[in-house]
Amino acid sequence: MRVQALIALSTAVASASAARTDRSLGAFVDCPSVRSDGSPCLWAGQNGEIVDSKTLRDLLVQRNLVSFSERDGLTRNLQAHMTYIEDVHMYAKSVGHEFSYHMGVNERHLTSSPKRRLSPQGLVDQEVKSAHSRRLKAEASGSTASTTSTVSSSGSSEYWNWCDTDNSFGYSVCSSVKSQQNCGSCWAFAAADAIETAVVIAENASAAVSLSPQQFLTCSTLETTQTFDYCWASDSGVDGASWMETEIKWESQNNGCNGGMTHGAFIDAAQNGWGLVTELTMPYDDSSSGSTSSNNVSSTCTVSDNDTAASITGWEQVVGTDCTASNNCTTLLRTALEKQPIAVAINSEDPFGEYAGGFYSCPNDGDLSSKDDVNHALVLVGYGTDASVETTGSSKIRMAVHGELAAS
Repeated sequence: MRVQALIALSTAVASASAARTDRSLGAFVDCPSVRSDGSPCLWAGQNGEIVDSKTLRDLLVQRNLVSFSERDGLTRNLQAHMTYIEDVHMYAKSVGHEFSYHMGVNERHLTSSPKRRLSPQGLVDQEVKSAHSRRLKAEASGSTASTTSTVSSSGSSEYWNWCDTDNSFGYSVCSSVKSQQNCGSCWAFAAADAIETAVVIAENASAAVSLSPQQFLTCSTLETTQTFDYCWASDSGVDGASWMETEIKWESQNNGCNGGMTHGAFIDAAQNGWGLVTELTMPYDDSSSGSTSSNNVSSTCTVSDNDTAASITGWEQVVGTDCTASNNCTTLLRTALEKQPIAVAINSEDPFGEYAGGFYSCPNDGDLSSKDDVNHALVLVGYGTDASVETTGSSKIRMAVHGELAAS
């Protein structure tokens, strides 16, 4: 089986009296104009219940508490993140800015540092500036988003999602969304998700079998340099990424929770002929600080035929090698996505870590100063537009961290 992979750049608030919300657990809902113990901010609890910040904080701490001695530290850390998000939205409300996406907290906020590059005011100012820039670009191009049409003038669908029924199969080819928790293992999750969806499509299977990211996290140790083509670029770069040329060498080494690249996992799996196992066979452990040493890889990572759920023979870059059909990277990506989900890499700068649903727009209008800004792997499962969002078009993203469908 051949798995296709790509390293790419992905360029109504509830009232206080509402009892329920459709937002995911941990998502921010609303704040009163004056926040106090008697009038707290509201968040999404379990099963859509709207709760105050203390209730959500206690719930997340209790669900993830390992020992009682951790409670105070986890509580303080999570509260710092929640206060930041509340401050962001209170300032945004004061200047009349409404986010196109939802922010929230999850289990990673219990231990991740609450230190921020931007103050709440700085983040809102950045968002306002980006929204203004997108509006000007949309007006200049004369483009308008529409959700009433399902087919574009080129014949391509205006909405596609491999994780629901809006695709050529008519059903989801995705397993349940996984969480990398407190580990730099996005590359391993993207590899597992890309392969398991490719298996469903190649074999015309009725449902995906959830593969083990832990197998890649433990076993993939490849150090490699791969050259990727970007046929729409030029020697002087592209708009928003002056460093992007027609060919770029990507150096990487897969090293457990210390990071890696998805194409390295594909290469390891294909060249070593690994039998890939299910998530049940090899459960995830986010305490893995690094991959298995080369001396132990064989005994740890070689599995029997009975335990093998899938395997791959190779991989390939699917967008950027040929611009015969179009030199528009968005058009090429949409076309490729109609064949199967694609592993991609994006920038995960704040506030991406707080994403909890909706149409996410990259900071600085998506401009990246260097290729080092490409620092997070995930799987792209479709695309779509929303007329209520000031954008020329957005792509649906399935994120391993948050378990949401996002747009960027």
